[in-house]
Amino acid sequence: MSKKLVYFDNASTTFPKPASVYSATDTFFRTGAVNPGRGTYDLAIQCSEMVSDCRMEIAQMFHFKHPDNVIFYFNATEA
Repeated sequence: MSKKLVYFDNASTTFPKPASVYSATDTFFRTGAVNPGRGTYDLAIQCSEMVSDCRMEIAQMFHFKHPDNVIFYFNATEA
């Protein structure tokens, strides 16, 4: 069984970022900055679904068999 490790760090340090990134980040922090999987209220459920959708898209992009193989980490040291 072969394993793949794909590490994206460029987006965290690239400057300047496209205006759409600033806009999306601003909207997120003003309207939806919650922890996924940490509550049963609507916004937390929506956030969990967004993370799940993102995992599925990344898994499809890299031809992973299971979206659960896509793991998000805070930074390279933690990963």
